[in-house]
Amino acid sequence: TRSSWSAASVGYKRQVVNSCLDCHGDEFGDTAEDYQGLIEGYQADYEALNDEALAFILQHMPEREKMSATRLALFNQYEVLYKKVAKDHSRGFHNPEYITYLFDTLAKMRQDFDRAPR
Repeated sequence: TRSSWSAASVGYKRQVVNSCLDCHGDEFGDTAEDYQGLIEGYQADYEALNDEALAFILQHMPEREKMSATRLALFNQYEVLYKKVAKDHSRGFHNPEYITYLFDTLAKMRQDFDRAPR
């Protein structure tokens, strides 16, 4: 189990770091504790979607050499897109709309893969 990032755990008990406030102001509150629930929510969603995406890769990796050209192309595109998602070290918090879009795209690609000729 991965541990979640905690603003309070890194010493920001009175005020969120200026880099957050510079962009967001008091949009989510003005203390790290105000942000913490939001951070944990995004990260929990990210972890669940990430686990689902990775499970697809692990499930189909052994079949790679036997896939039709269509399925192989989809699988390869899926892996490339998944690697973009995996590079989000904020685990969904910093740019949730973009990460949600990527996870939605991965879900559609899984459906396309399942419908493709074997």
